[in-house]
Amino acid sequence: MDGISNAARHIRTALRELSFPVVWYQCVDRGQDSRIAEMDRVVPGLGVPNETADMGVNRLWVFPFRLRHAPEDIVLLMDPTLINVARSHPRTVIRVFDLKPLTAQADRRAASWMFRYALPRLRSVPRVLVPTNYLARVLSAQGVAPDRIRVIPETQSLGYHPDHIATAVERIRRTGIVRVLYVATDRPPKNLALAIRLAQMASQTMDHPSIHFTLVSRLRPESKALVARLDLPNLTVIPQVPSMAEIYRASDVLIFPSRHEGFGLPIIEAMAFGMPVVSSNVDPLPEVVGDGGTLLDPLVPAPWIESLQRLSDASVYEAAARRSYSRGENFTPERFRGAVSRAFEGM
Repeated sequence: MDGISNAARHIRTALRELSFPVVWYQCVDRGQDSRIAEMDRVVPGLGVPNETADMGVNRLWVFPFRLRHAPEDIVLLMDPTLINVARSHPRTVIRVFDLKPLTAQADRRAASWMFRYALPRLRSVPRVLVPTNYLARVLSAQGVAPDRIRVIPETQSLGYHPDHIATAVERIRRTGIVRVLYVATDRPPKNLALAIRLAQMASQTMDHPSIHFTLVSRLRPESKALVARLDLPNLTVIPQVPSMAEIYRASDVLIFPSRHEGFGLPIIEAMAFGMPVVSSNVDPLPEVVGDGGTLLDPLVPAPWIESLQRLSDASVYEAAARRSYSRGENFTPERFRGAVSRAFEGM
């Protein structure tokens, strides 16, 4: 599932554990989204052929009209472009994951237009949920009252696996291979190009260690063509997996080279397995990674390779892995549930 859907699942789980009855309405522009099997009700859009018109018409008028009589006491909107739903529901909470559509990293014109429409209207809703303190500061600077903002750092649902550290250390010692994982959609802000470039650089040296890369991503045609043309022996692409837990177990290190990010869920998933994390240093990732990983410029590849090479030393790897696991314990479902409970107090 994408970031918004994962966040919806986590918040729904937390609210149900807090004894709140929850109904998941899934707004869909063009038919049912088969990737989300947990929804309770589907709210269909018009399916206008033009994407910009489709998004605008559905979010400004169609979805708000179809949700105007929703009987629930509180409406939580997981996408701020649905803000017109709040006109019929005064007790509306809006979650803002990031403001990418308003930045140079925007990759959908329709989303940019809708965010510009929604942003000033966030000032009138009673509560806004964000995943990081960084985004809370940005929204405050945009005029959203700080007392209306609640920070709920994300959580993960794969469990905690400290035993993976010893397994990875032994595997690296035995094979001399560092297995590097990249998990993201193939969209420009996710910087897939750097992951491919790192695999290319690693394949061009005969020095120890051997660094193998696994990209878990559905590649766009141009990315598929690039991977096919390079034909790198140390690069594997997996477009879809039945179990992300198995992917993490088979990997040693996570790279996360995003040029723009809202939170970075794969980071805390990797930390739950004690995997060292090498991440971009763009905000808000330093807030998420903390002292549990390495932060680097996403535009300069050489330090990334150097960091991965250092992790081939078993003692260096084990120390980094333990720091990563310790940092990951800040994002447990229990802490998340407590933050959700506090966010809805007084509603």
